[in-house]
Amino acid sequence: MKLLNFIIALLLIHTATSTSAQEWKDWESHDIKAFYVEIDEDEAEYHYDAEEFGNKWFIHTRIPNGTYSIEIGDKIESKFYRINGTKYYALFVFTPFLWKWDEGILEVFGRGGTFYKKED
Repeated sequence: MKLLNFIIALLLIHTATSTSAQEWKDWESHDIKAFYVEIDEDEAEYHYDAEEFGNKWFIHTRIPNGTYSIEIGDKIESKFYRINGTKYYALFVFTPFLWKWDEGILEVFGRGGTFYKKED
């Protein structure tokens, strides 16, 4: 009987978290083309793929696939934003309508991902 109660409890928890976890999929979404980290100008000379955004130098990086709760940081250029509290920057496919401190869910897959902006 204890095993049956345990299994039922697990199913209820899984169902509750699956339902609430998917709510963010209905939020405003913004596709991300690539992720970057900042490097100094001297180091940029040694990287063939270094790119300049807002008078700073960056190289491509990868973030492990997964789902993260994040906050948008400083806007460097129209499609290029820092992810607050991290060393990462995101290059969006299209210019997003985002503000510093916007919160949401970042879903990372491959070299890019999608940012789901939390509803106000």
